[in-house]
Amino acid sequence: MFGQISDRLSMNTGFIYIKATYPGGFIGNDGADIGGMQLAYSPRYKFTLSGEYEQPLTSGFNGFLAVDSIWKSRIRYQNTARTEETFRPHWTVGGRLGVRSDDERYSAGIFVRNLFNVSEPSLLQSNFGSGLGAIYGPQSFRQVGLQLDAKF
Repeated sequence: MFGQISDRLSMNTGFIYIKATYPGGFIGNDGADIGGMQLAYSPRYKFTLSGEYEQPLTSGFNGFLAVDSIWKSRIRYQNTARTEETFRPHWTVGGRLGVRSDDERYSAGIFVRNLFNVSEPSLLQSNFGSGLGAIYGPQSFRQVGLQLDAKF
């Protein structure tokens, strides 16, 4: 759902409910009956909220501040009943601060992804000989950068 709250403020939100479960009687890799449990890599709920505020700076340029956030429910990483192979419900927040031309052909700004450094793994597995093992990707760490855009 998108909304133009005022001339300068826009908001966007969405909610996803996914009931993707293992069929009844499904036996997981650990020998447990996980029938009816949510599938691996599929959070049951996902909520998004983002917004952007724009403010005129000069006759040709506007400043902007944008924030985006995603909330995911618990994520199962393996087809087992082991709770240690799940990742907790969490928020991921990012944002941008910059300037753009009135015609939106040019913009420059700084951005941050995963502002609070939520270490959501790409893979989580408990059968690594000595215990729990995890693989982390770029989305698992805070990223800060410079963004330059030009439309021709």
